[in-house]
Amino acid sequence: MIMQKDNKNTKKINTIIKKESLSSCDQLEYYYLKSDKEINNIVVLVHGISRNAREIIANFSEHMAKDTLLIAPVFTKEFATDYQRLGRQNKGPRADYILQAILNEISSEHAVKTNKINLFGFSAGAQFVHRYAFAHPSHVNKVAIVAAGWYTMPKFDEYYPYGLKLRDEFTDIDFEMMRFLRVKYRVYVGEKDYLRDKSLNKSKRVDRLQGQNRLERAENWTNEMNQCFKNKSIKNRVSLEILDNVTHDFGLADTLGHVCGKVSRWFQQTD
Repeated sequence: MIMQKDNKNTKKINTIIKKESLSSCDQLEYYYLKSDKEINNIVVLVHGISRNAREIIANFSEHMAKDTLLIAPVFTKEFATDYQRLGRQNKGPRADYILQAILNEISSEHAVKTNKINLFGFSAGAQFVHRYAFAHPSHVNKVAIVAAGWYTMPKFDEYYPYGLKLRDEFTDIDFEMMRFLRVKYRVYVGEKDYLRDKSLNKSKRVDRLQGQNRLERAENWTNEMNQCFKNKSIKNRVSLEILDNVTHDFGLADTLGHVCGKVSRWFQQTD
């Protein structure tokens, strides 16, 4: 059983987490928590298929530095069925466009610069954040990928979303490896996140290309990315951290693996 955090500080923070609807579409919502100090660190937190955006922003709020703005979009089933893959053609609104609309709105209303962000994603959200960084690298600083079900591999010999080769999914995206390899990435996955549960993509193609479970897939993606850095002579590296005793559960990833604190501290570093 997961023990819920319950102290005066947490309760106070939770009361000031704001929920807003996008002005251009009131059915698209997001949470945010803004410091009263000058903002230098924009952190976007992306949920998995449980859509627990408020839980994630509440947990991160306990580690929020004074110069940080937290944003947690809600990608609903009705309006973002394909958000993990950015929203391909005929799959509903583009999820990357939704995030950009949220950022533009916050930038306008709160007079903060949102052109360079840090991204955190859990499970399906982890799929979204690394693909967003691949597609929009100039807008991204660091990416924390936690328990992704599967990945877009940095290869042009496989079609998207398995690799980088594009058909007609997007008209305005061109995956530029030399640009997205400049982004900083870290991967986290639970030590016990090896079950082939109902939410895992179990297609033969993904199994063949990436491995049988989230642990194997995280290791294979990390290795592929690090090989790309080496091949391109780029001084960058993806680190992989195994979270002890953690299954596929955001609450456990935080209570046992302390992932929110670890990611928050990394986002604050200037490396």
